[in-house]
Amino acid sequence: MDERIWDVLDAFQEADVVTADDLAGRLGVTSRTIRNLLSRSRRALADGGARIESKPGTGYTLTITDADAFADLKDTRGAVDGTPVTAVERQRYLLRLLLTARDYIKLEVIAQALFVSKKTVTADLAQVERILAEYNLLVDRRPYKGVRVIGAELDIRTCLATVYNPSDRGPRFAAEDLEPGVGRADRHVHQVLEAHGIPVSEEVVRSVVLHLAIATNRVRAGRTITGETTGLRQYVTDAELDVAAEILDRLERDLALTYPLQERYYLALHFAGRRVLTCPADASDSQSIVEARQVVDEMLRIVDEGFGLGLKHDDELRASLVQHTIPLLVRLRFQMRMPNQSLKRIKQAYPLAYAVAVQACTALARHLGRTVSEDEAGYVALWFALALERRRPEQRRKHVVLVSDADGAATRLIELQLRERLGDLIESLITVGAGEPARPQPDTDLVLTTLPLDAGAGPPVLAIGPLLDDADIRRVRRALTREPSTRIDQVFSPELFIPHLDARTPREAIEALTRLARTRHDLPAVFLDSVLRREALAPTDFGNRVAMPHGEVAMSEETFIAVGVLDEPIGWTRNSVQVVCLVSISIREGKDLQLFYRDLSKYLMSETHITELITTRDFSTIVRSIREITQQPQEEA
Repeated sequence: MDERIWDVLDAFQEADVVTADDLAGRLGVTSRTIRNLLSRSRRALADGGARIESKPGTGYTLTITDADAFADLKDTRGAVDGTPVTAVERQRYLLRLLLTARDYIKLEVIAQALFVSKKTVTADLAQVERILAEYNLLVDRRPYKGVRVIGAELDIRTCLATVYNPSDRGPRFAAEDLEPGVGRADRHVHQVLEAHGIPVSEEVVRSVVLHLAIATNRVRAGRTITGETTGLRQYVTDAELDVAAEILDRLERDLALTYPLQERYYLALHFAGRRVLTCPADASDSQSIVEARQVVDEMLRIVDEGFGLGLKHDDELRASLVQHTIPLLVRLRFQMRMPNQSLKRIKQAYPLAYAVAVQACTALARHLGRTVSEDEAGYVALWFALALERRRPEQRRKHVVLVSDADGAATRLIELQLRERLGDLIESLITVGAGEPARPQPDTDLVLTTLPLDAGAGPPVLAIGPLLDDADIRRVRRALTREPSTRIDQVFSPELFIPHLDARTPREAIEALTRLARTRHDLPAVFLDSVLRREALAPTDFGNRVAMPHGEVAMSEETFIAVGVLDEPIGWTRNSVQVVCLVSISIREGKDLQLFYRDLSKYLMSETHITELITTRDFSTIVRSIREITQQPQEEA
């Protein structure tokens, strides 16, 4: 930590309460600097067994919450810059150390390097073991020798690629930190990709350089992937292998190092997983494409059974998914991560497509025996969004009634402006005077009026000025192009609402809501098992403290949502959850499903509305919130 932070902590050793003025005088700095130092001190103490508290009108106090942890923190004083201090920093340090070590390392040695106790290292190592287990890696302990990581070389490299995350400290520094000198590969990667006519993105180059650093480090340590490449050839094309070989040939000359043939396959896999190169046309009967077609067929079958959208007959979607799935299978098989920076926007903009993609990815999970990440589901969702967009009917021109109390010339001017500026959206325009009954026809879509008019239960009514301006035109255009909303509030009911759901695990929450749903709906015996299987393959905690479990297929006669609000949040799979919505789609659903998911997503992803539900635990807040969202009140210019 910064020495000035230690000066702040020293002040609390001399007095129980310290004021900002005391600290400013002691350190010879301004009050503003003291506020910044106190903020930084609080962050530095996050895992240090203490906290600084403000006492209004008095000053600041230091409270020790964990004497051992605070003692360990004080032991770090005088450590060299960059020495890990927090638990997260130490765990990351341990991962890097163990994954790159050539032999066993004693815990005592690690403790000395980190300026902490052996007890602290042991606790950190327990967390590290959980992370390693995600990559099928274990920590081997030997008396008098220490610890080391054991597992398949490809798994070790995959874990290393995550630990040396390019976004963590900057790609060049991370790669150089692992293998000094490998940063020169940046130039070679650019030149080779450009020579082969491959679009060069900085993200791809950074990722390739990091993989080269990992490969180089492991080759120098005598840890090659020999013996593990028997089946790798089927996943890479000749073009990908040629590019990988050319890059490694150049790097060999720079580093005076020889890369075995297997390393060329390893780098080619990286290109295969990123779809940097296009598969050759004559590879249509290759094993990878045959496998992708089989998986996509299963994906579309599952989606049709669960949503009834008829997408399995969409040949364009099928072909696109096959092309996407070829590299996706490589990434999943070899646990290659591809972060999705647009994930949040995809969830918000294409809620049905994302829900469909998550369901489709259960086929991949079954095929490979591992869960598909949210990032990958987001990429798949874009193909489903495109398919659903193609299925949308073209914008229908609307039937409009104009009620005007203006004189004849002014009314005619309004008619003329509407036809000239919005004629592409208006099928018919009927004008009535102020003294005449409006008499909207059954097919009337919108009533425009220049005088106060009760909306009633008929078509929507929009007030406009006697002389249309640009703001009026924009408001009318929005009204004519606005999509209809589903009556989604009708799928909720007070009988299927638990304001205080007593559950400590996702399974307990799902079981409680299923029992409640059975009191109102005739559900098949396999309903609960279907929901639990679906949840195991692709968790439904999409964020915003909400989980939306549902079955593998449509099972109920009516669509319903059973809601439970937990007294305390529980860890679901990826996120903390406090509102659980058990969703069951009717076997007769399908026509308005896209609108249904759009409106449901608007509600579940609204932080304001979910916070209100958690605070009030009142069913009426659900109905009020959804009606507020789906009514789409008129916008002012």
